[in-house]
Amino acid sequence: MWQSIKNAFNGFIQNIDALLLGVIKIVLIFFVARILKGIFTSLIKKSLERRAAKKPNSLTAKKCGTIITLMQSVVRYLIDFLMVIMILDVLGLGGTIGSILATAGIGGVAIGLGAQSFLKDFLGGLFMLFDDVYAVGDYIRIPALELEGTVVAITLRNTSVRLAHGEIAMIPHGNIDVVINYTRDSYVLFLDYDIAGNEDDIKASQIILEVMQRWLLEHEIENGEPKYLGITNMYPYKMTLKFTLRLPPLKQWEAEREINRNVRLRLNKEGISLPEYQKGIWMN
Repeated sequence: MWQSIKNAFNGFIQNIDALLLGVIKIVLIFFVARILKGIFTSLIKKSLERRAAKKPNSLTAKKCGTIITLMQSVVRYLIDFLMVIMILDVLGLGGTIGSILATAGIGGVAIGLGAQSFLKDFLGGLFMLFDDVYAVGDYIRIPALELEGTVVAITLRNTSVRLAHGEIAMIPHGNIDVVINYTRDSYVLFLDYDIAGNEDDIKASQIILEVMQRWLLEHEIENGEPKYLGITNMYPYKMTLKFTLRLPPLKQWEAEREINRNVRLRLNKEGISLPEYQKGIWMN
């Protein structure tokens, strides 16, 4: 045992220069790869933002964030792949890897390494990009995963969504099925208001429409189109008035909160009674 340890130590001393050179090469490859990723990702971002600034209404400008994150992801994957190949070559495994690929076949090795999942996510991302389903900055909902938030990044494999409480969800493209996009077009907000059953619904509807019109003017929103659809529920003690309001994307939550408050204050001011709690059992 002592002789074996001695022989191993002597071999290490004799080859220490080669070992140190190999370690230095690996460290240099790692740091050069990091520097190249930083340089190329920065160049991609600056060049695309410069092009988008020249043509603010072009397709490139509208999808600038999406294209930036996608191209940066491609560059990172490519540099990481080259880095791994160079490190394996320094370790003397370049020929071994080549012979394995030649013997087993690229397809078999790829499937063995889980490339099926990668290809599914990669193709899903390409189809999503070509079909323009969503882009960076869009507010989306994925019903199958019960996730809802703002898209912050799109890479080759994943879409990053910032959820309501600030957390980031990394979703593989292959797991994304149905997507509801709240950002692409105007939103029709439905609002229901209950008033006492003995009140005049026409008078109440005119007051509520005035509140909606005033809110639209205060927020400089054109073509809001507030409409009174009529009575949807009618009981002895209350009736429900239904309204619609067309709004720009992502304005619906703010509008609903503020209009509800303003309607309540205005109805009280105009003497329109709200329904009281039912104090007995009403039988038809």
